Amino acid sequence: MRRSCRTGRSVTWQCKLWYWNQQQVLEAAHEFRRRRVPPDAIVIDFFHWSHTGDYRFARESWPDSKAMCDELHEMRMKVMVSVWPQVSLKSENYVTMHASNLLVGAEQGMDLGTMFEEPNHLYVATNPEARRSFRERCKENYTDQCVDASWSDEAEPEYHTYDFPGYRSITRGQTSLLATSIRSYNKGFDGG
Repeated sequence: MRRSCRTGRSVTWQCKLWYWNQQQVLEAAHEFRRRRVPPDAIVIDFFHWSHTGDYRFARESWPDSKAMCDELHEMRMKVMVSVWPQVSLKSENYVTMHASNLLVGAEQGMDLGTMFEEPNHLYVATNPEARRSFRERCKENYTDQCVDASWSDEAEPEYHTYDFPGYRSITRGQTSLLATSIRSYNKGFDGG
């Protein structure tokens, strides 16, 4: 567990590399409670999705995320999820986002953002329409399911090839993109 201070109160949160299903999270939460060391929040890190960019819990491993969140809330634990800006070519959101130019594309060479786990692109966080689309998916699939917070993970951004002049985005000039990407990515969560 990690500790952080906020408003003078010690807050504990628990995160492990990867909870791979709903049952595992609930078992851990009940065990923390049994040991009388319940965290204030549990962080559900990466790969809770089927494909990066789905922006939701994978139904086969997380069959009732709302019920899970409700149960954690009954134990006075908040729920935080890790959300990444990458969108896999296999994601349910890829075709729509690609057709709407909401993904960083290549002006030349390989049209690919990264190869982490599978081929993917970054969503164009500097594009207000892309942020709106991202925010709507996160609201529908996390906030509306009672998730309390999100962790803007993987916001660096990372690229498969660091050939920045070859990437296309809403802000021209990749130095500008890199300087504003993290701020813009976080705006995607808060409505900016």
